[in-house]
Amino acid sequence: MAPIVQGWAANGHESFAGVTRADVAAAVAGITQPRTGRHAAELGLKSLFRTLKGRRLIFADPTRGLKPTPVATNIPLPLDPALIRDELNSPNRAVALAVALVAFHALRRDQIRHLRLTDIADGRLTLGQRHIPLAAPVRSRLAAWLDHRNQTWPNTANPHLLITRKTAPRLTPVGASFPWLDTRCVATRCERTGS
Repeated sequence: MAPIVQGWAANGHESFAGVTRADVAAAVAGITQPRTGRHAAELGLKSLFRTLKGRRLIFADPTRGLKPTPVATNIPLPLDPALIRDELNSPNRAVALAVALVAFHALRRDQIRHLRLTDIADGRLTLGQRHIPLAAPVRSRLAAWLDHRNQTWPNTANPHLLITRKTAPRLTPVGASFPWLDTRCVATRCERTGS
């Protein structure tokens, strides 16, 4: 906001009371940063003028009715490819499978938790109405996990793909933090500091 306010001062405005809606529109249109920069400036200006009007330092709010520039909120944050590669090769088979499902098929953490054994057949994953052919790296990690699962809990009746020693005797899915607590890169884009 500082460049906008300095620009208004350079154009002869001695008070915020003299700023018009056209001045605000011109200042916002002159922002060359990406959409997020324009969005932040618009919100900042709205906050500034709302505060000034609330303290009765200006009569009219020139930003009233100004709709902030929409920004995409579903853009995934970048992760270090080396970190993902390390987790794909994790000795913990559940971690390797979960990270592969996120990396290759963009599954969400909750989707992975609720996957059932019957959702995977003939190298395909079924999620609702979607039928996803599994990538080769996912299939190899899936086979390793299923071997481990069958050796560790051969008599479990739990229908979920991922299970733990606590959920093996039950029919419930794993907790929200499994297997992400054993990773450095997790589905929520946070990093665990300890290993």
